[in-house]
Amino acid sequence: MSKDHVINNNETAENGNEVAKYNLEKAICWYNKAAENGYEIAQYNLGRCYVLGIGVEKDEIKAFEYYKKSAEKGHNMAQNILGNLFFDGQGTEKDLAKLLNIIKNLLKKDIIWLKILLVIYMKVVKVQKKI
Repeated sequence: MSKDHVINNNETAENGNEVAKYNLEKAICWYNKAAENGYEIAQYNLGRCYVLGIGVEKDEIKAFEYYKKSAEKGHNMAQNILGNLFFDGQGTEKDLAKLLNIIKNLLKKDIIWLKILLVIYMKVVKVQKKI
């Protein structure tokens, strides 16, 4: 079950559809089992579920923990989100040193979109310093 399917299923479940409620519970159950077995995509998806409150109560701390587990396994989007969480202090303490470490690790992977974002960010920072 894809994360988009879980989100759509959640909306249907919230509208009272019993089959959707059952499917959502099953999806969360399987995500948990897969996450416990170290499957980084399931860990990432559970992080997303906890951030958005899909099939579970919203919980920034649990979301952070699942994103962290997924990021440690090398999931690029989880690493990106984890960096944002360290920057914002969401679900954890604000920690710019850890954010920079994540950026360094992502840069080693030669991820083009990240390099483009960093160039844009650096230009924005330069403009803000001039203002």
